[in-house]
Amino acid sequence: MHRRTFLAAVGTLATAGTLATAGCLTALGITERGPVTAKWITATTETDTRRLVYDSTDGERYVDGAHEADFPDDGRMFVSQDLHRELNARYGVVEYRLRHECADCGSPSVSRGDFNSVAVGDVAELTYSESGERATVVGVEKDRDR
Repeated sequence: MHRRTFLAAVGTLATAGTLATAGCLTALGITERGPVTAKWITATTETDTRRLVYDSTDGERYVDGAHEADFPDDGRMFVSQDLHRELNARYGVVEYRLRHECADCGSPSVSRGDFNSVAVGDVAELTYSESGERATVVGVEKDRDR
């Protein structure tokens, strides 16, 4: 293969790779970085929607009386696979939410794993769905004070 042909082929592949990557990033949604200032779990039954737990950087912490044994009085809120199964069996819908502070961020719903991966005070990078209602944690910088 001649050098010019080789360089042209490499250039074409590099351009195609860049365009393919750009398409993937667009499909993933918008990525935002900022502090997580609160996290909570909301449960919905046929007749009621209520907050089961809430923790914030403001020092406000709440654990529903029915779940006091499931969560510590202070420290990181973590939901094990067993507790996740119990919550889903007891309530119709269980949502894990974060308050993410950045320019256009809000309080997206996240997976149990993403909920567990951040603590209030951490700086997180989240990829938001197009609607902004759901997000995925793609990076976390831990708060050293917590």
